[in-house]
Amino acid sequence: MPITDVRLQAAEYLKAYPGHAFCDACLADKLGLGVREVRNARIGLAGSHEFEQEQGFCSVCLEIKHVIHVGWLHFDTPNDDAHHAFDA
Repeated sequence: MPITDVRLQAAEYLKAYPGHAFCDACLADKLGLGVREVRNARIGLAGSHEFEQEQGFCSVCLEIKHVIHVGWLHFDTPNDDAHHAFDA
């Protein structure tokens, strides 16, 4: 299967499960593809702003591995002045 098709298929699957992270082996199993194909797709997807890869727990096998997921929401930490403004 062309790498572009694998990337699209992986992206669709990841978007269907936001909040879940997948290692290459588990994502390959879910998509019915080879691990090498999925690894190459992961590397390509991780370069986009929509997806993040990191060392972490896979939502399927629960092992700490290289995983990919839809990008988490990141909130800025309030500065000290704003935090203390509500202290009485």
